[in-house]
Amino acid sequence: MLEQLKKSYPEISFRPGTTYSWNHATKTITYSNKELGYKHDHSIVHELAHAILGHAHFKNDIDLLKM
Repeated sequence: MLEQLKKSYPEISFRPGTTYSWNHATKTITYSNKELGYKHDHSIVHELAHAILGHAHFKNDIDLLKM
């Protein structure tokens, strides 16, 4: 799945790390390569949704819900 997302969203960088996150400034999704399967795929798609929706700066989940 990750390779397909890289092809579909060339403007976004994907890099391995220790957690899942979206960095608006660098347009980078960081993902944990320690997890595999459904939770891994779900977490990457979750971060991709932040990117697609233009989420830039927030302090916590409540700020995201307000958006």
